[in-house]
Amino acid sequence: MSTSVNKHRKMENFADWVNPMLVKELRQGLRSNAFLGMFLLSQVVLCFILLIAVGNDNVMRAADTAGKVIFGLFAFLALVLQPLRGISTLSNELKDGHMELVSLTRLTAWRTVWSKWCAIMLQSLLLLTAILPFITLRYFFGGADLFMEVMMYVLVVICSGALTAGMVANSALKLPVLRVIITLGILIVGFQFFVMASGGRIFSSRLATFGITSVEFWSMVVGILVVTAFLTFVFLTVAVRSFAPLAENHSSGIRLVSLILLLAGGTALWTSFGDYIKEELGFVLYLLPLIIIAFYSLTEKSAEVAAYLAVKQRKKLRLIDWVLAPGWQFGFWAYSLALLIFFIGILGHADNFLRDDEDLVIFSFLFAAPLVPLVALLLLKKRIQFTGYAIVGIILFIITLVLAILVDEFKGRNYSFLAWVFLPIPPTALGPGDKLPHSQEELFAFCAVGVSLLYWVGIAVASIRSIKKQVLQQADV
Repeated sequence: MSTSVNKHRKMENFADWVNPMLVKELRQGLRSNAFLGMFLLSQVVLCFILLIAVGNDNVMRAADTAGKVIFGLFAFLALVLQPLRGISTLSNELKDGHMELVSLTRLTAWRTVWSKWCAIMLQSLLLLTAILPFITLRYFFGGADLFMEVMMYVLVVICSGALTAGMVANSALKLPVLRVIITLGILIVGFQFFVMASGGRIFSSRLATFGITSVEFWSMVVGILVVTAFLTFVFLTVAVRSFAPLAENHSSGIRLVSLILLLAGGTALWTSFGDYIKEELGFVLYLLPLIIIAFYSLTEKSAEVAAYLAVKQRKKLRLIDWVLAPGWQFGFWAYSLALLIFFIGILGHADNFLRDDEDLVIFSFLFAAPLVPLVALLLLKKRIQFTGYAIVGIILFIITLVLAILVDEFKGRNYSFLAWVFLPIPPTALGPGDKLPHSQEELFAFCAVGVSLLYWVGIAVASIRSIKKQVLQQADV
């Protein structure tokens, strides 16, 4: 009797090797009113839809409509509601000081964040599992490609993972206003995916044009998997960095993976002549790592350099440290290397991307734009961190948008002089610069390149001075 009771208790509990943080988060999540409400409501709606489809005279047409509604419902749950559940994943823990207590245990910052993300994703998978019987039942009505249906659901879950990771990273931010802005951005992206998914157009319209055995089909699937996995890794690392000790190096991995993807995207772009699928995929894999390196590496704290040198017990820097070592000082050189790789790849498609002076201005300003918030923080002698960097970036974005709208709406007036006024602050002059007279375009493009180079030289000098100072301090120790 006692043996059977002990076995029953073991079945009720998780194994000892399972992460205790995952167990805690999963139990709390499954018992929450939000998950129970979503689960029960989805089952009621699905049963109601299925009854309507069965009672319809044209069963195949009703089943097709029911399939789209079911897919749209799951897409809304996975792409909008489930990511929203991560909005306070880390904020409450950081606010109440619980992370200090967690750091006293054997749980690392990575395992903590990973567990919180996995708990939400396991609940999304449970929702998918509950919907699977309705999907297979639709297959027996006829007119359904079961493999494509399941593939679409799986890809939605994968995209949900990236959005959820972004929301978990967002929950670690200390400034409420910034959290609200980023939350709205993630919701807009998730809702856009939902709108596309509700009509069955998110993947099927592109994938269905190719055969399952075709190279294009699997190229798109692999491309989606790579992009979402990369974004998930980046977002979770951002969340870890918010409370992990400075001695832990979380920068080298992101930079290394970003540079590898940049090279892979460049290779795909160089060999994509006439192949629009490979060209689209190559450009995404080419541009995305560059953006990640810019906004992650340029917001790292200065103190990470000293912590890295102390942990490695080095008094001299290796060549690879200039690209992979933590700190915005080394992050700037990683961004510079990524820019060099990017422009080498763009030269192979100069006819598409660098057709005239206007394209040259756009590229110069866009790739100098990540440097402007860093220069502003350095001039103001503020601490380099993501919050300050994001605030300056948002202000620049608002100024750029206002100038573009001003020039576009009041076409009767000549606002081209604003292009020269805002030329020293990329990319705010993009809107007015588009309205310049043809005689000034070449000079403006030359000046835009010059301004971008001045920003690069200024930060290069500042980074070398800061690195030299910290290396000398470590040598004295």
